[in-house]
Amino acid sequence: MRTDLTKRVLTFCTFFICCGCLALLSAAFATQRWIVAKPMKTGLPASISNATAGDSTKFRGELYFGLFEGSKTLNYGFGDRKSHIWIQQEMVKNPQLFTFSLWLLTIMCLALAMLFALISAVFAVINTVVTPVEVITGIAGLYLWNGIGALFSAGSVLSWVVQYYTKLQDNVMTKEELDQQWISKDKAWFGYSFWFAVAAFILFVINIIITTLAVRQPWEKRKPKLTMNKNPEGVIMLY
Repeated sequence: MRTDLTKRVLTFCTFFICCGCLALLSAAFATQRWIVAKPMKTGLPASISNATAGDSTKFRGELYFGLFEGSKTLNYGFGDRKSHIWIQQEMVKNPQLFTFSLWLLTIMCLALAMLFALISAVFAVINTVVTPVEVITGIAGLYLWNGIGALFSAGSVLSWVVQYYTKLQDNVMTKEELDQQWISKDKAWFGYSFWFAVAAFILFVINIIITTLAVRQPWEKRKPKLTMNKNPEGVIMLY
């Protein structure tokens, strides 16, 4: 009885972790910090460079990329110029910025990870209340749904890492801005939106560990089964 109660409590804990996965993945979708960059303008005359040496804002900028939109602020020496970025439009105008297939793969993996986080949450509640008859809806199903969720979360993270190292690490500027001698090589890094996806993957893995603990309960001492000897020593059968 105690073992069954512990199992149900641990299973219910995975429901809250699944909710955490959903929240993190939703935040990764909605926020605009998958990439953060601090570009700077080069090729300035020596007189201007010396005059602005102590000013950390002039001829510098800030850029933020989300999966669907972002923002850009560039300072040309006369104040900030702010602009909004739509990622799809930017890819059409400047195809050198992103690899389209990797961008699409990141979005698809995130969406599927959210779907399986939701499925895992539903079946966590079901397994807390009742003991399902079907294997796929029981504890084995929790392994499956969380495992697939972790797989797709990892897929979104890995596809964006490849995107970064093949494209965004070297350049996040448009062709026009490159002609104006703006550079961003080695001045871009992962923002917190990316780390939301990483955290979601970790939570899926934690769920798998908790499910394993719920099933095995290694802290419970297993009592050895007593077997009766059919022919105990010293007993003589008389007929």
